[in-house]
Amino acid sequence: MTEVTAAEACGYDAIWLAEIHFQKDRSVLAAPLAIAAALAGRTTRVKLGIAVQVLPLSHPLHIAEDVATIDHLSGGRVDLGVGRSGLPAHYQGFNIPYAESRDRFLETLDILVKAWTQERFTHEGTYLQFRDVCLVPKPFQRPHPPDPHRRHDAGHLSDGRSHGLPGLPGRAHLVDLRADGLERKLPRGVEGRRPSGAR
Repeated sequence: MTEVTAAEACGYDAIWLAEIHFQKDRSVLAAPLAIAAALAGRTTRVKLGIAVQVLPLSHPLHIAEDVATIDHLSGGRVDLGVGRSGLPAHYQGFNIPYAESRDRFLETLDILVKAWTQERFTHEGTYLQFRDVCLVPKPFQRPHPPDPHRRHDAGHLSDGRSHGLPGLPGRAHLVDLRADGLERKLPRGVEGRRPSGAR
């Protein structure tokens, strides 16, 4: 949290949170949406980027509700990158066959768009079925938060890894938020500077 507030005070445009499971040597960030919700209350300007939310590993209605809620808490500062991950260990830990990841990704993406753009919707899919669902709240950003990783070429769409949310363009300003990474990126003389507005 301290690194993020320092990054905002130094003028960074965005922070990015990845979803990584079951890899203690790589990351302890298994719940990027929970962290984004906490950061929404600690920041005022930086975009809260999710890079990426691994769609097949979570229930799409929970993702839709959580993202929309964080988008409201932050005043429309969520950028939502979505993907299916190239790490089969993520799927093994949740007992989801990795061979289903592409189809689950595309179905979840379809549900998210319906949930955010339709007053009520019904979905009859391979893995999930819903009848007459009304998702609230709808996102602050309309029609939904942008996906800065959206790909437009058929090659990316065909493999299902990088196809993102349709609609708004996004921003992609990556920030290394490890303590040593942030120190390397701070301009000289600002390491001890108080954030703007601090007393």
